[in-house]
Amino acid sequence: MIKNTLTCNICKKENPLYSLNCINCQSFLRSKIANIDFWDIAWKILYEPVLTFQKIIQADKKNYLILISFLILIRFSFLDYIITNIKASIYHTNEATFNLSLLKGTFIILTITLFSYLLTYVLKLIKIQTRPKDNFTILAFSFLPNVISSIFLLPFQIALFGLYWFTFNPSPLIIKPLQSIIFYIIELSFIIWSIFLIIISIYTQSSKLLLSIFLSFILLITLIMILIN
Repeated sequence: MIKNTLTCNICKKENPLYSLNCINCQSFLRSKIANIDFWDIAWKILYEPVLTFQKIIQADKKNYLILISFLILIRFSFLDYIITNIKASIYHTNEATFNLSLLKGTFIILTITLFSYLLTYVLKLIKIQTRPKDNFTILAFSFLPNVISSIFLLPFQIALFGLYWFTFNPSPLIIKPLQSIIFYIIELSFIIWSIFLIIISIYTQSSKLLLSIFLSFILLITLIMILIN
């Protein structure tokens, strides 16, 4: 079990993980972290996710959060666009419009925001003090592997399949079966990685693994329901 509090060396008071000064004696608890170093975070999230999420929580400024949120919005918008066009090809309905998918991507961001407040409330019930902005930031950075992989894969997907990668008219599996399967496997692996990071991010705040898995499951099921409806 990880430690999700900071113990004051002077008075031995337990403090929330984000604290800089002890709430009891005002002594310094840790080194000050002014900003999030994006490339340092992107690299270290590979091999020490807990320490990386702790650093994100303790950073004064949550810089890059707007950029990450925008990339998540675009990622989920494209994902919704693909899913809607798959459904259209199966049920012979009209193809999706990307404007509606952008709207659903925006709704995804709002859902993650609301979940951040829910997480703050749930953890408060078990005497763990967190902040909604910290919870939103670590959840957003949990999607980083999936977002980055999409950025690097997208040019190759468009080069091989054109807009058919998104429209499924015809399916990429018909155009280039082997290449499309490879892309799907790669994307699925990064989605699984992001799911793992979501669990770890909540675990960093709660230090309770089963609770973290349960709350992550709730968030993921909610996001899936938004995408498929």
